[in-house]
Amino acid sequence: MTRYRRTYRNVDGQRVEGTWRHIFTRNMDTYFLTDLVIYADGAIDCGTGGLTDLDGLAEQLRRGQVATTLEDGAWASAHHLAGWRFTEPRSAINAEMLLGEASDEIDRLNGRPDSTDRCLQAATTYLADPTEDNRRTLRERYLAIPEHLRTYALGDMDRKDAPLRILITDLGEPLHGWPDGPVVTEQKRAKAVAYFREREIAIETWDARVPADGPEHPMRPTLTIPKTVYPRGWPDPPGVEVLQNDYPAAITVGANSYPSVTHAYTAVSRSSGEVEDGEWPGHVAGGPSGGFRDVGSAGQA
Repeated sequence: MTRYRRTYRNVDGQRVEGTWRHIFTRNMDTYFLTDLVIYADGAIDCGTGGLTDLDGLAEQLRRGQVATTLEDGAWASAHHLAGWRFTEPRSAINAEMLLGEASDEIDRLNGRPDSTDRCLQAATTYLADPTEDNRRTLRERYLAIPEHLRTYALGDMDRKDAPLRILITDLGEPLHGWPDGPVVTEQKRAKAVAYFREREIAIETWDARVPADGPEHPMRPTLTIPKTVYPRGWPDPPGVEVLQNDYPAAITVGANSYPSVTHAYTAVSRSSGEVEDGEWPGHVAGGPSGGFRDVGSAGQA
């Protein structure tokens, strides 16, 4: 899942948001570890030269240029990092899973429901009106989630996706995905329905929470910004990246001005054998913007 790895590209002066994940490409008999970069406008960089789209990714998967099957004994390379031979390699995904994940990422980058969201919407519809038609729709939506991501659908690492699998399995049949597993009964289905009822209450309670010393009405959750370094310069416009501690925005603490929050933190919390304590703030204030990288993001301030 790539949703917390962000990137972007500029198109005619407009910032197009993107995300990425690792993949293997294949050239002749060698596999190359590279990045699959997915953008909100549907453009995809497979690391094989130029941009394509979902259809182009599907074609490269069909040809084996983007590889999800790894050949035992083949050479592999991570550019300027390492080279090795595969020994009993096992791929975690197949072509269908990778295509589904890429499609989901495009939906998320555009603020649209992805396959997991659509499945959970179908579950809500079924619980409100438990007809066989609604259950079949739930099954279709569940199976539309890329297989390697289904276990995360409920965000429950104890039960995983078992309650969903119980609902989509016909009574008297083994649990979906477990041919030799337990048979789904009325009792098991009732427990799965009860799980969703309790989950709904828990979500409503969480959404309505009020901090002990907070406002009367619920506040938005804390903004989390993954720590990202931009060696070629900060994005323009920077968006939420302005909240990173080392973003070059002047800040004044006492009598001193600093080029970033990181500089200010460093000045007030450190001393150096090379600089007298009283001179340390001025020494840091004159340092290069972005020169300190060991302090967390502004959201941690």
